Amino acid sequence: MYYIIDVKGYSGWTTFFVIFGVNPMVVFFFSGMIFRVLNAVKVDNPAEAGQETMDLVPYFYQYQIVPKFVNPMNASLAYALLYLALWFVILFILYRNKLVFRV
Repeated sequence: MYYIIDVKGYSGWTTFFVIFGVNPMVVFFFSGMIFRVLNAVKVDNPAEAGQETMDLVPYFYQYQIVPKFVNPMNASLAYALLYLALWFVILFILYRNKLVFRV
């Protein structure tokens, strides 16, 4: 990769990886926080008609993602890719505004 990117100069395709590499500590620190904040949001459980509430993350996974896939592995992959896309949007905004957080 060093030869292709640095020596030959083929670096146009690396922007996606650079965006994640500029602020890795932001992802590390806030990934747990975002998950906890989203789980703090309670929604009505459709299976228990108004009696029980459930956290937002399991609700989103069970009732929004899983029904769209036959294979549960594909549903899990889709959830992971959506989470990755969420982080890409956040990091892209930071990258575009030239905000770099260092320790």
